[in-house]
Amino acid sequence: MKLLSLFSSLALVMSLTLFSGCSSQISTHGHTLEQAKLDLLVPGETSLSDVLIMFGKPSFDGAFGSRKIYYNNQVMETEVAGYSETVSRSLLVLTLDENDILQALEIRSIDDDIAVTKLDAKTPTPGDNFGVAEQIFSNIGKPQ
Repeated sequence: MKLLSLFSSLALVMSLTLFSGCSSQISTHGHTLEQAKLDLLVPGETSLSDVLIMFGKPSFDGAFGSRKIYYNNQVMETEVAGYSETVSRSLLVLTLDENDILQALEIRSIDDDIAVTKLDAKTPTPGDNFGVAEQIFSNIGKPQ
């Protein structure tokens, strides 16, 4: 009877240990966009140096001289099998003038995103489906 009790206790401990790793993980990436700091951003008055003091280095800069800087905040949930899904996203877009003074600000959410379809297939490239003989003899007769 003691052996059965010990075995069931051991099985319970092992089960709890195994299943404790089977929960999803929540992680936050990027900058925290606190409302109190956002309220301090005043178009026409706030300078780039003020923004850098409040929020730190931007997540990324706008391309092609757009005079925009971006602060990204993203909450991800990683499932047991390793699949990650974005739970929420906020993107602060700041537009600066040539004197580095804030001209406009916009906050975008995950609802503003454009749907992008991810393909699971790999992109076909020339030669990726050649057999051994085709790979060996494919260069014969080609000019050097």
